[in-house]
Amino acid sequence: ATRTEKNVDSAPGSVTVITREDIKKHKIHALDEAMKYEAGVFVKHTKGLADSMPSVQLRGLYGDRRTLILLNGLPLNGGYNGSVEWNTISTENVERIEIIRGPASALYGGNAMGGVINIITKTPDKFYANTKCGYGRSDTYHDDTYRYSINIGDRLMDKLSVGLGFQREETNGYPTVLTT
Repeated sequence: ATRTEKNVDSAPGSVTVITREDIKKHKIHALDEAMKYEAGVFVKHTKGLADSMPSVQLRGLYGDRRTLILLNGLPLNGGYNGSVEWNTISTENVERIEIIRGPASALYGGNAMGGVINIITKTPDKFYANTKCGYGRSDTYHDDTYRYSINIGDRLMDKLSVGLGFQREETNGYPTVLTT
């Protein structure tokens, strides 16, 4: 809420931090899922479960352009309509999500009327690699769903951290979360 690192309890505003552990504990597969249960956050799917472009709004201010979405402090909102492609950010690469509710335009600019969502990605401090695979089947409709991801990262020469991730979901039935 001050653009500086502070403890959540001493921040001069309504701030919530969703940690990596929270995302794992609740088995979150898409970033918009991670925020939909937070107070003051409205996640809208205009096409129902098949929507690949959800909208996240804060404090009841309608439209994507009134909530600033940051990735490591850099804006993600599109210049045309303020939308964010939530399905391009893998939950496996997220360290935490910081949600600042309320008007923050004085600190962050015009898009922050409803608030700010800052997504902080992992910074590797040593080599890591992981893969995940999942399978689900509905016996009624014989809809097979596959989800898989791979992530790798390392710190090079104590100066440069590099991380790569890929996540995909495929289904023969009704698509629920389209991640690219």
